[in-house]
Amino acid sequence: MKKFDIKSAGFLQSVIVALLAIFAATGVTFPKDVTVLGTEIVTSFSAGGVYAIIGILITSVIFPLYNFFSGGGKFSLPAVFSRVNTWLSIGYALAALIALTGFVLPEGSVDQIVYAIQAKDWWALISILVSTVGTTLIRWLKERQASKS
Repeated sequence: MKKFDIKSAGFLQSVIVALLAIFAATGVTFPKDVTVLGTEIVTSFSAGGVYAIIGILITSVIFPLYNFFSGGGKFSLPAVFSRVNTWLSIGYALAALIALTGFVLPEGSVDQIVYAIQAKDWWALISILVSTVGTTLIRWLKERQASKS
């Protein structure tokens, strides 16, 4: 299994998308979907395109933020945290942080957890935590224990 690196493109993208999603939830209109925009920023950064990343940041991030706030837009925490996309983005960023330890959740786990909480389906949440997160955690702990001996 490949060790997770804080400099990995996936981790950087999840953090960038989470930040952009928070602003999008307050009403900032970006020219592209925040996931696409995050991918473009990380790709430009990885390719070393300094001018490309500056161009993307100015036209796709800074201008929309400036236009929003100069037009009287206000940052509202209740608006941010009332949206499912914000929680999904935060969940992806947290999953990427947890992956720093080597513990990687199966694909789609964050989505399932967030949607179960949104629907207030507590039995589904318990089921996901036990069957998906729990079994992955047990497997991860056994692998760590085996690698120490």
